[in-house]
This record gives sequence, structure tokens and C-alpha cells, in this order.
Amino acid sequence: MSQTHYDWEDEIGRKIGLEGISIIGLMVGEHLHPPMINDRRIWENGENWRLGAEKCIKRLAKKAKIKAGWKILDIGCGVGGPSRLLANEYKCNVIGTNVIGTNFSWKQLRTAKRITIEAGLEDKVTYVMSNAELLPFTSSIFDVIWTFNMFYHIVNKKRAISEFNRVLKNDGILAFDDWVITEEISDGEHALLKHDWSSADWITDRKLFAMLGDNGFKIKWIEDYSRVGRVMMKRYFSDVFENYFRPKIISLDAKWGESIADHFKNAIERTIYFYEEGKMRYLQFIAKKK
Repeated sequence: MSQTHYDWEDEIGRKIGLEGISIIGLMVGEHLHPPMINDRRIWENGENWRLGAEKCIKRLAKKAKIKAGWKILDIGCGVGGPSRLLANEYKCNVIGTNVIGTNFSWKQLRTAKRITIEAGLEDKVTYVMSNAELLPFTSSIFDVIWTFNMFYHIVNKKRAISEFNRVLKNDGILAFDDWVITEEISDGEHALLKHDWSSADWITDRKLFAMLGDNGFKIKWIEDYSRVGRVMMKRYFSDVFENYFRPKIISLDAKWGESIADHFKNAIERTIYFYEEGKMRYLQFIAKKK
């Protein structure tokens, strides 16, 4: 979502101590992505959505074979949830760039720094406000580029991938998590998706893979978690949201809570439909710099 979406008058974010991410933080804590885990125990209980989001991070980290001491660049770090997890559990040195398309969320960055200090990880995690299309780093210095559920916000995706290649060491790793569209989606549906999630643009899976190959990357592992959307989200999202999350949202923001909840629910239900119709995929993959 854009800076406009994240940096608004965030009553919910302030009350839950995660200013800058509003109801996303209410549902998945400091991790700004859905719990794409094929486990009903995660989806049927709103308390477990945070755990599911964390499991997604650990799943990708395991596939990337992340090692202690590696230098990681977390592109679009949000409030730093994945950055801190990688630093704490894998003993990595992480630089989180606060990047959302061409917009920057200073509220997210402020929240990330505060939580990092409270966690005693300021010697392992630092934050830089920058643009994914023009990274302020010298070439060939990172072991891993980590981009988690944010690539869809980037405007010039080709330029960003070129920058990822530039700052990675030889044989460096791109650890990628995001939802992408397919060529089955119509122009009107694409426009609705951009409106729902304040995205600059969405890329098709085919264009993304071609872009990676043209910019020096070779995919080593890939998994499509769209089935989670088609099955688990379809079965459990609506009931859990209405019974568990909507009352919390309204209690935290009496003025805008109802409309915020309506907008979010409609957006998620639209993505579930896109998963069902083969118009959207949710991918995790590991690519290596050739």
C-alpha cells in the first residue's frame, strides 16, 4: 500500500503499538503479509494468524539456507518484522530499506526503529529510507536480497531487479515472496486490484520470470501457494474476520472502524476470487545471481 494508505491518521496502529500498519498489524502483528500456510489450525483461529505469517518467513529462510553472519538487504521492510526475525534467529546482519513503490512510510520506519531498540537488536538491524529502483549501496556487498510481499508496490520493477543484481555478491540469493497476476485477469479486474491495495502496478508471473532471466537471475526453487487462497482463505477468512477481527477494529477506531473493515474484507474476498479463477498466484521462490 502507498504512503497515503500507511501514513494516514492511524488510530488503530497507535493503540496496538504498530503505528503505520493499522489493521494489518492487528491481524498479523509486525509481519505485513497474509499467513499463506495450508493449515486449518492457523486459519480457523484469528489468534494464530500471526504465527502463520511468521511461519511463511521461516519457510523462505529455510529454502534460502540462510547462514549466520550473512548480510541481508530487506527490501520494503515495513516495521521490520522479518528483519528482526532473521537477525535474531539466524544471527544475520540485516539492513531494512523502507521502500513502498516510490513512496516512503516514515511512520513504519519510526515504528521499526523503536521495536528494534526494545528488542536489543540495534547492533544487528539498521534501517535506511531508500528507493528499490536506486539503492544507496555499493555493488556486490549483500549475500541475500529479501523481498517479502511488497514487490507489487514497486513502479519500475525491471530497474529494481537490475539493482538487486548489482548489490548482490556473485552467487548471491534473491529470496522472494509475493502475489502476482496471470494473463487471465482483465484490465478492469487489474484496475480493481490496484485500487484495493494502493499498488503502482501488478506484474504477471510470465513477465516476472522473463525479467529475472534477462537481469541475471536463475530460479533454483519455487512454490505456488495459491491453493491456500482457494481453500483455506475461502473456507475460514470471512467467518474469522467477522467474529474475531471486525469487533476489534470497531472498538479501536469508533469513527472509521466499520468502513475500514468493510474495505479490507471486500479486498480480500476479491483476491480469493482471483485465486479461484486462476487470475492470481502467490509465489515464494529462491533465485541465484548467475
